[in-house]
Amino acid sequence: MSRVLLVLAVVLPACAGPAGAPQATTRLPLVELKYAVFEQIGRPWYCDPDFYPIARADEKDLARERLPEMQADPDFRAILVHNGIAPGAALTDDQLLAVYHDWKDLARLELAPVAGSDAYGFSGLIRPRNDDKQGQRIDLRVSPAGRVTVIHREKTDPPMCPICLAETTLIDTLRGQVRVTELRVGDLVWTVDERARRVTAPLAAAASLAAPIGHEVVLVTLADGRSVAASPGHPLADGRLMGALAVGDPLDGSRVSAVVRLPYRGRTYDVLPAGPTGAYWADGVLLRSTLAR
Repeated sequence: MSRVLLVLAVVLPACAGPAGAPQATTRLPLVELKYAVFEQIGRPWYCDPDFYPIARADEKDLARERLPEMQADPDFRAILVHNGIAPGAALTDDQLLAVYHDWKDLARLELAPVAGSDAYGFSGLIRPRNDDKQGQRIDLRVSPAGRVTVIHREKTDPPMCPICLAETTLIDTLRGQVRVTELRVGDLVWTVDERARRVTAPLAAAASLAAPIGHEVVLVTLADGRSVAASPGHPLADGRLMGALAVGDPLDGSRVSAVVRLPYRGRTYDVLPAGPTGAYWADGVLLRSTLAR
């Protein structure tokens, strides 16, 4: 018996490796690090183009429409596993929505490598959990093994979702059409008064906002050849929204001949003429400012 114990005493340390040798570090795939953030902190808060500013269609139909795109994503298998779904299984409506939600949230949680470290970082908004009214603005780090460390957090209101103009839009001014990015408070632009008469007025406000990942603009083309691109929630002069327009709808003395949604990255812009209407011409089409109170 003593000989057996002696052999075990020699063999077992050898199996464990040399004394003081570093242990192997667990390195999870990026998708698993994102799921670790979901579980430990929460999910990103962003302007979901499926709903903001108006719902495009039933979410289940949108999910079914984008299923081939999801299936082509390298992270799709991991999403199925996290939802307890066998790869290749037919998805129920509830399963499809769960997968679609995860797929969208994973894309919006941008983890970037932290310089001088093997960790990843995230800075952004996390949506409210449970009955909370406010979300969190958070700065965190995630180790390769999925341990999340919060560097800073504070309560925050919902994200500011852009409902403005594409940066290439031309505004009618007293000196001709000027790109919206070049306009400043005090510049004279064409607007309409309370009697719908065309008049000039100085700009009372000019603003811009960075478009979040996944933002889209609506490109509307009229039968007379005019076209304008703006966020779906941008109002027309009569209060309708760009995103609600359909082919055949009347618009500024013409009719809509085409409506196309396009992905958009960069900044969105808007201006506010002084006066009672907040209206101006963008690429020759009469719109209303989102900055009006």
